[in-house]
Amino acid sequence: MASEPANSTWRNVPATQAVMAALGAEAGLARFVGGCVRNTLLQLPVTDIDIATVHPPEETTKRLLAAGLKAKPTGIAHGTITAIADRQPYEITTLRRDMVTDGRRAVVAFTDDWAEDAARRDFTMNAIFMDIDGMILDPMGGMEDALAGRVRFVGQATQRIREDALRILRFFRFQAQYGKGRLDADALAACRLDAASLNGLSGERIRNELLKLLGAPATGLVVRAMAEVGILYALFPNPLRVEALDRLIAREGNQPDLFRRLAVLLDHPPEAVTQRLRLSREDGARLSAMAIDRLDLDADEAGVKVQLHRYGVKRFVDLAWMTAALEDSEPALLGRALALSRNWKVPTFPLRGADLIKLGLVPDQRIGRILATIETRWIDGGFQADQEVCLAWACDSLTQELEQDMANIAETAARALTNARANNQPVQSFPDGSAPGSVEAAYAIQDAAVALSGEEVSAWKVGPAASNFPETCAPILASRVLSSPVALSNALRLKAVECEVAFRLARDLPPAGGPYTSAQARDAVATAMVAIEVVETRYASWPVEDRIWALADNQSNHALVVGAETPLPDATTIDALTATLALGEAVKPADKGFPGGDPFALIAWLATHVGTRSPALATRGLKAGDIITTGSWNGVDFATDGMTVRADYPGLGSAEVTYG
Repeated sequence: MASEPANSTWRNVPATQAVMAALGAEAGLARFVGGCVRNTLLQLPVTDIDIATVHPPEETTKRLLAAGLKAKPTGIAHGTITAIADRQPYEITTLRRDMVTDGRRAVVAFTDDWAEDAARRDFTMNAIFMDIDGMILDPMGGMEDALAGRVRFVGQATQRIREDALRILRFFRFQAQYGKGRLDADALAACRLDAASLNGLSGERIRNELLKLLGAPATGLVVRAMAEVGILYALFPNPLRVEALDRLIAREGNQPDLFRRLAVLLDHPPEAVTQRLRLSREDGARLSAMAIDRLDLDADEAGVKVQLHRYGVKRFVDLAWMTAALEDSEPALLGRALALSRNWKVPTFPLRGADLIKLGLVPDQRIGRILATIETRWIDGGFQADQEVCLAWACDSLTQELEQDMANIAETAARALTNARANNQPVQSFPDGSAPGSVEAAYAIQDAAVALSGEEVSAWKVGPAASNFPETCAPILASRVLSSPVALSNALRLKAVECEVAFRLARDLPPAGGPYTSAQARDAVATAMVAIEVVETRYASWPVEDRIWALADNQSNHALVVGAETPLPDATTIDALTATLALGEAVKPADKGFPGGDPFALIAWLATHVGTRSPALATRGLKAGDIITTGSWNGVDFATDGMTVRADYPGLGSAEVTYG
C-alpha cells in the first residue's frame, strides 16, 4: 500500500539522490528499506541507509560504476553491494527469498517481488519500503506496528526465529528500543520455545545485540521480561540480577554505560562471559575488575580517598556504581564517591622501584615488598610524606631486612643445596625460610657453599644480563674442574650439557684494579679451551623457573670438563669460531655463539664483581690460572645413560664426557 510522502530530509542529500538515480529509483527499481524508513516514521535519527532493488548484484555494480560511484561486494552471496558516495556507505541488496536456513545463515534466491522480499524479513516495522519521493510501500502492515510501538514478527514468529536464532535477541532489543506496552504474546512464546538455540550463535553476534539492548530506553522492563521467560539461560545459567540493574539504570540517568550494566546484570564468572561474548582483552579485563571487589561507600572521606588511590579513578568509578547497584547503597553515598573522583586529585606515591635501585638495591622481589611497606605508611599518614621522607623510610626498611636476612639464612640454604648434591636428593623447599629473595642473597648462598666445602675456587662461570636481570656468575670448586675425556656417573638426574669456550688467566685481576675493560681482560688471558659444562639442578624440577633460585644453586653447575688448551687465538679467529655437539651418534650444530657477544667484557665484569662477594672471595679476586667459562653455545641438551657427548670447535679443540 502507499501513503503520503514521509518527512525525511536525509533522502534529499545529493549523495543519496545520486545512488538512487543510478539504481533507477524513479522507475520503481529501488526503494529504501529497514531502519532508515522505520526511524523516519518514528521521528528518530537515521544513521544507516539500506536500499532494496530488483537488480541482481552484477547489474547493481554496473549501474553504480557507470554513475561514477564506488561499489564493494560486501555480501555478494546474499545480493549485497555497498555503494560509497561522498564517503557515505549505502548497503544495497537485491530483493530475495530464503531457500534454506539453519538458524544462523540462509541460502537465498533473487526475486523482483517486493512483497516476497518483505515476507522474509524479521519484523513488520523492518519490512517497510520507501521510494525516492517518500511514498511508502507496506506489504506487511509494519507502519501501523511501528507507530503503535508494536514489535511483531513477519508471519509466524517460530518460523522467523528458526531461520535465524539471533532474532530472539533482536526481538527484545527492538522492544527495548521501539516498543510500547506489552510484548507480543506470540513472539514471546516463540522466543521462550527456542531460547536454547541462542547457544549455537557466535559470540560476536550475541555480544552486539546484547550491548545494544542494554543501551536502549526500556532496558529494565525488557530485561525483566527476558528473565521471566528464561531467555539467556542457555548462555548464562546463573540468575540475572534484574533488581540491581533496575537500580543502576535509575541512578545513571541518561548516561548509560553498557559494560557496567552487563557486569551488574550477569551473576556469572567474568572469564566465562568474556569468552562467550568474544570480548576484547580490554573489555574482558574491565568486566573482571568490576566483578572482583566492592567499595566501602560508608567509609569516611579519608577512607574513600584511600580506596580511590588504591583503584585509580576509572576502576573506582566502576566499583562505586557496582557497589551501589548490588548493595542498594544510599544515593548520597554514591554521589559523594563520584564527586570525590571528579574533584580530588589522586596523589601519586612519590617512590618508584628505580629510586630504590639508585640506593644500590638489585632488582628483585624485595623492591616490591619494600615499596608496598612504604606506600602503606605513606597512605596511613594521609599521603603527606614527600619523596625524601619516603626514601629515608625505605633505607630504614632495607637495613632492617638485611640485618634480619644475612646472619644465618645463607648458610642454612647453602647447607641444603650441599646436602642435595652429596645425596643426589633434590631440594623440595628451603628450610627455615632460607629461600633466597634477592640476587645478593643468592650470591651469599654461593659463597656460603664455598665456605662449607673447604675447597679452593679454581674456575668461574659467567653470563650476560638478561631481561630485567643483571649479569650472573658462579664459582666452580677445584674438584669440579675435570680434564677431558671424563666419565661421569649415570646416577646424575639431568645429564644436561652445554658446550662452551673457556679461558685461563695469565695474571691476577684483583677487584681493586677495576673496573676493567674488555681489552684489559683479554690481555690477562693466556689460553683458550673447549669446555662442556655439566648441568645439574639441586631442585626437584627443571628448568628452574626462579632465576634467583637458579643463581643460588651456582647457576645449576655440576662440573666443568675442559679440553686441551690453545694459546689465545686472535680476535678474528675467535669471532669466526664454529662448533658442533655430538650426542652419541647424533651431531648438531652449536651456533649460538658467545652469549652477550663479547666474552672478555664478561670477564672484565666478573673481575670487578668478585670484590663485592664474601671477604674470602673478595680478597682473593681472580687469580692467574683461574679458568672462566663464558656461556653456552647450544642452549641445553640432554644425554642418556651410557652416552658419550663431544663438543668440537675446529681450530680450537674438543672436550668429551661419557655417562656411565
